Amino acid sequence: VSLYKTALTNPGYLNDVFTSEIKEISLPIMSSNLNSFMNQFEKTSMNGPLTRDEFSTIINAYHHLISNSDNIDIRDSMILCSSCLRWKQERTHHCKKCDKCVRKMDHHCPWIGNCIGEYNYKYFILTIIYGFLSSFTITLIYPKYIIHILKINPFSFCIYISFSYACILILFGFSLYLIITNFDCVIHNITLIE
Repeated sequence: VSLYKTALTNPGYLNDVFTSEIKEISLPIMSSNLNSFMNQFEKTSMNGPLTRDEFSTIINAYHHLISNSDNIDIRDSMILCSSCLRWKQERTHHCKKCDKCVRKMDHHCPWIGNCIGEYNYKYFILTIIYGFLSSFTITLIYPKYIIHILKINPFSFCIYISFSYACILILFGFSLYLIITNFDCVIHNITLIE
């Protein structure tokens, strides 16, 4: 169940509603210079894709306005994504595979086919824990099964049994590695990207 929840839960993609919320919060607080800057940015981006020079001019002007702001919360929390040209919060990263910004993005998991972010990280941790417990249980039970098979029919499934047990041990080691790295991230409140 946790694997499906990890794959199907929105990891925290930024959408237009979130971007407009940031604009609604920031514009009244900031000076009128930022209002004119935002209007100029919207006019430029509506006319088609920005050139590299236009984009760097906008970024430099934005950083100048934000760095001169008296409001520390706005100055520290607003970032303009260079890939999708959306306002985003601190600790938000752009996923190249999904082509979207994800809040508290940990990584894009190819096994799950989804980004691991703010809203599905819990389910990802549960998936790792369940995988570890399953492989640990199989690692303990499987040798008894191997001994029982070899007593009945020696060397009948020797290659199959050796290969399957090696795969289980690799799964056990990989899940243990994932648990250690992700619990370290949880303890320090960081993501793998950070």
